[in-house]
Amino acid sequence: MADSYPENVVRKFENGAANAVSGFMEIPKNIMIASREEGPLYGMTFGLVAGILHTVGRTLYGTLDMATFMIPTQPLVEPNYIWNDFDKVTIFKPAVQLR
Repeated sequence: MADSYPENVVRKFENGAANAVSGFMEIPKNIMIASREEGPLYGMTFGLVAGILHTVGRTLYGTLDMATFMIPTQPLVEPNYIWNDFDKVTIFKPAVQLR
């Protein structure tokens, strides 16, 4: 059964708030992932840059979700929350899909 409209808008707002507040965690996440894949020097340079860019992206997408919470859409960031699958590189979806 599909969730109700109030449940969907609350979930979107909560997801947006969590992403806006936790975006900074993308920095250590990307350093860790890049270090594991390519080595510590790569992680501390390119991983740091990727982390900063992903911080901006997750924070902006979270803010956008909070601003538009009345239109229930699927999350634009995968994983939905940074603490879900911390070992996975964040993907930003370009298309909006309604719930």
